Amino acid sequence: MKKNDGGPAFPATVDRGKQRGIYLERLPGMPLRDWFAGMALIGHCVVSQGEEIVCEDMAAAFCYRMADAMLAKHEEKVMAAIEKETAAIAVKDLETAIDEIENEGAQLPTAVAVLYTIRNWLAALLEEA
Repeated sequence: MKKNDGGPAFPATVDRGKQRGIYLERLPGMPLRDWFAGMALIGHCVVSQGEEIVCEDMAAAFCYRMADAMLAKHEEKVMAAIEKETAAIAVKDLETAIDEIENEGAQLPTAVAVLYTIRNWLAALLEEA
């Protein structure tokens, strides 16, 4: 199983000015996991106050464990934001459906269809979690 690398830390689009027949080229940037590990290594070096690292393998393993912990926390924040946005969309759609039902000229089947769609969508999200 591939380790979660967090995706690109610094993706970029470079204008090549039609080099090699390419105007724009997307560069993925380094993996977020590697960047987090590098930041952890900097912190490790600062804390050790310039003393020589005795076991580089242990330092690298420590830094990647820290990076994995940071990725896990990052993923939690991203998922929380997605869930909040999803809930906001669901509330807005439900309010629209309710308004349609309460509106005298609304067609009831349309409002019911919206409610069923929202229910199915939220049920699918819950199954994925």
